[in-house]
Amino acid sequence: MFLSAMRGIKEIMRPSEIITSLFSKLLLIILLTGFFINLLVAGFFIHVLHKTTREPYLRNVINYVNYLIEDMGAPPRLERAEEISREYLLHIAYEGPEHSWSTSKSAFQISTHRWRTIHEGKGVQVRRSRGRHLVSVNHKYGHFTFMLGRDFGIAAKDYSKVAVLILLLTILLCSAYFAIRFLLKPIKWLQEGVNQISKGNLDYSVPGGRSNELGRLAEAFNEMTGRIRDMLKEREQLLLDVSHELRTPLTRMKVALEFVPEGRAEKNIREDANEMEDMITAILEEARLRNAAGRIERREANLNKLLKDIVKGYVNRSPDLEVVVPDDDVLLEVEPELVKIALRNVLNNAFKYSESSGPPVKVVLNQKEEFTMLTVSDRGIGIPENDLPHIFEPFYRVDKSRSRRTGGYGIGLSICKTIMDAHKGQIEVESVPGKGTTMKMIFPNFS
Repeated sequence: MFLSAMRGIKEIMRPSEIITSLFSKLLLIILLTGFFINLLVAGFFIHVLHKTTREPYLRNVINYVNYLIEDMGAPPRLERAEEISREYLLHIAYEGPEHSWSTSKSAFQISTHRWRTIHEGKGVQVRRSRGRHLVSVNHKYGHFTFMLGRDFGIAAKDYSKVAVLILLLTILLCSAYFAIRFLLKPIKWLQEGVNQISKGNLDYSVPGGRSNELGRLAEAFNEMTGRIRDMLKEREQLLLDVSHELRTPLTRMKVALEFVPEGRAEKNIREDANEMEDMITAILEEARLRNAAGRIERREANLNKLLKDIVKGYVNRSPDLEVVVPDDDVLLEVEPELVKIALRNVLNNAFKYSESSGPPVKVVLNQKEEFTMLTVSDRGIGIPENDLPHIFEPFYRVDKSRSRRTGGYGIGLSICKTIMDAHKGQIEVESVPGKGTTMKMIFPNFS
């Protein structure tokens, strides 16, 4: 049961999270409670059994040895003592006014034992060591010493009952733990739901069906994500509708510009019209890729060759471009055209935000057992830490001025994320302001 509980905890957590987990703390409390309950119950029963059996046991022992003394005759005879010793598996020693004897030469090396006195009175002393009892009796015939075997005051069946009780308590505590774990299972579902939503998976739904507070919380969570999903879809649809509607007046504007005399005003209007057309095209292209993401057509592609084809377009760019690829072909099941779009967007950003006289932009292709990674690193201006969580959102730009010098509409990296999501991959960013940025495109190795 304990191993099953630990496996249940590890299914949803990394090892570093086990210490702070609510479920691991719950398990620890259950285990400690069970340990101390079992310890107290076992100690209580053993104490009670000792208390309730010791006095009758001592009285029986004293009566028993007195009977044996009478049976050995007056004065006590060694021959009869030896018969009793063999019959009842005990040892007897006698010290009298005329002679002394013992049924065993080594049985009474009292100095080698740490005897504890448990009863003393009226010429009788009972001592105990390692489960054996030493009974000394001052009798009218002399001094008798009996060494009895292991005590039978607490029968083995009494200990077995205690063991069964401890086992039943342990089963009860384990059952209580799994019952509590079942009741709190919606917390795990909600945790996974939050993780999925934070990754952008708004289609994830938390399992419901519980009628308690946690079940209602799960239903409220699903309603919340549904509303967010609908709001984002409405926003995207509005953006697409506006973009489509703007194309017609934009086309008329460009036609009208053909009849405007050339000059500074005509040039500025034409630049604004071209910029608006590029932005509309980027919006529609991002929407097309998002809609096509779920039905991409994978085929085996050599990423070595694909990368070499792309970098040809950056040969004359500044700064220089450094490419590091494996000697062997890197074959992967992808949609090549989409991968090219994503890589070009990342490269364009790297060159855009790097000084032309600075260190080269570096592209590294690395294939491992479980994944293939394309890394693009630059030594440019970098990205502030506060902007890092948002750079893959549509229309988000680190340069809030949106100047024509840097260009772009904040859609490029959003397109890259859409493409990587379609390939079940990831795109990650590491950046230090003033030192540069590293983009990692990670593709899983599956066919």
